[in-house]
Amino acid sequence: LGKYLEASGVDGGSLRSMLDFGCGSGRLLAGWHLLDPGRKLHGCDIREELVEWASRSFPPGVEFARNSLEPPLPYEDGLFDLAYAASVFTHLSLSSQRAWRRELRRVLRKGGTLLVTLHGGLYVRLLFGSGSEESGLFARDAYLQKGGAGEGTNDWATFHRRAFVEELFEGFRLRG
Repeated sequence: LGKYLEASGVDGGSLRSMLDFGCGSGRLLAGWHLLDPGRKLHGCDIREELVEWASRSFPPGVEFARNSLEPPLPYEDGLFDLAYAASVFTHLSLSSQRAWRRELRRVLRKGGTLLVTLHGGLYVRLLFGSGSEESGLFARDAYLQKGGAGEGTNDWATFHRRAFVEELFEGFRLRG
């Protein structure tokens, strides 16, 4: 994540408060904590067992909370310098992505950074093949959603082209 931030012109060392949205067991927060234990670090996830494990396993000062599939988050407005969602939006429906985009904007301070990782055309070609029906739909719509066992799980996948991302995150300055 540090390299993504650096490539986007964001100084990771200046970030004092961070939210890992969809933190799982907190593996990314562990790295941020090791780099600077004085940062205010928060993680949230929909899986209760992972939040409980992280809460027991991390040092005091790294805070964890459980969230539901829909907003809101249990944080005040403008609390974070950085909020990131690594491979989270890729497992949410488009309506949920829009709702979480608004909620993450709410918890970011003015001028804060939102870092989101997404699957693009490369993943569509790798998973479905270049001549597949899915590739055709993705080329036409710039977005593809393949729901499986349930939203928020690894069986649910979404894919975004740059033009679609620009529309989805309208009002944000996109980098990378």
